[in-house]
Amino acid sequence: MKLSVATNWDSNLLKRLRDYPVHDVFGSLPTSIVGSGRPSFILPKVNRKQVEDHINLAHSLGIKFTYLLNAPCLGKLEYDKSFHLQLLKYIEWIVMIGADYITVSIPFLLELIKRQFPQLKIKVSVIANVNSVARLRFFEELGADVVTIDYMMNRNFELLKTMASTTSCELELLANDLCLYQCPYRGYHYNLVGHASQSSDLLKGFFVDYCLTRCTYQFLSDPTEYLKAPWIRPEDITLYEKIGLEYFKLSDRCKSTDWLVNVIKAYSTRNYKGNLMDLLNNPQPSIEKEVQSKNLMGDIARPDILKNLGFRNFFQAEHQLPIKPVIQNRMLDGFVDFFQKGCCAGECASCKYCALWAKKVISLKKRSTKSYLRILREIIKDLTTSKFAKGGNCSNF
Repeated sequence: MKLSVATNWDSNLLKRLRDYPVHDVFGSLPTSIVGSGRPSFILPKVNRKQVEDHINLAHSLGIKFTYLLNAPCLGKLEYDKSFHLQLLKYIEWIVMIGADYITVSIPFLLELIKRQFPQLKIKVSVIANVNSVARLRFFEELGADVVTIDYMMNRNFELLKTMASTTSCELELLANDLCLYQCPYRGYHYNLVGHASQSSDLLKGFFVDYCLTRCTYQFLSDPTEYLKAPWIRPEDITLYEKIGLEYFKLSDRCKSTDWLVNVIKAYSTRNYKGNLMDLLNNPQPSIEKEVQSKNLMGDIARPDILKNLGFRNFFQAEHQLPIKPVIQNRMLDGFVDFFQKGCCAGECASCKYCALWAKKVISLKKRSTKSYLRILREIIKDLTTSKFAKGGNCSNF
């Protein structure tokens, strides 16, 4: 097993990883010329010197470092001469501080880095949607060293087996994400957060997260979605190892050291007796205060702007305690067998397999869930009736 683990830039986190099979940690500055897969305001505050010191400490502990440049869009600026030269200088800095890997989503960046910075190994981000053997070979031919497979393929064992047997790249699986099965918002969401972590962003990282609001609403409206999401349980890691996969990615960069270590321990030991939601990156407009990194850039959203724009419902959701279902992890023993046998055709309406399991293993507090859903409905209404545009101009700050 090789674990690729999010860092929150806490030195104590690195020191606590020594007892686990952590191959590398990944992170980035909150904002950069390229951006990453998280908006700047949700990431811990860190400067260039702290990044360099963190990498040096990781290396002293035998842990490699992966720098993220995996935003999916640069708004065509990569072909502007001035921007392009700044981009090259930024990658030179990443090389200088000793990063071992660099993660990208854009094929052009992969090829550019491979030609001009061959000392860096390249990971292809989950954002690149590598969901077939053909796409895997495409990135392999461009020079990828590690490819993170499309999260939605996590339970397609036949495809994963074929991928593992036909590539020279290392394959990585994102194990503890929580995203709607075949999420229609995923591409749009990554594009939004990519721009929200770019130093050139006109809105300085601010945006109201329609996608997060929508997917939270769908999860809480139908708890079956929690089981349909293609996460990987710690106990099921061995099934993937048997088909030749040993590289697993664990998020999230905005979480506390204690939370991250608990997740790493569970996957390292392939065992967890508690609530599976303790290990999953739970998408909601609010974050449990006890699990968030102590050095976040700021609130989940800019309250001053939200109030001025009439987004009082979003502000209310942010500061309400998030809804955390209880999913009895040990009661899920055997759940993945259905997928391992290739029985899932993706026709959930007629299948009901996950729905039947959900009734057995998931519990939600009905009253607080109902209240939270009401707030989420109001946020969606505020957005889709253009209340923000009628209430103010979000560029005025």
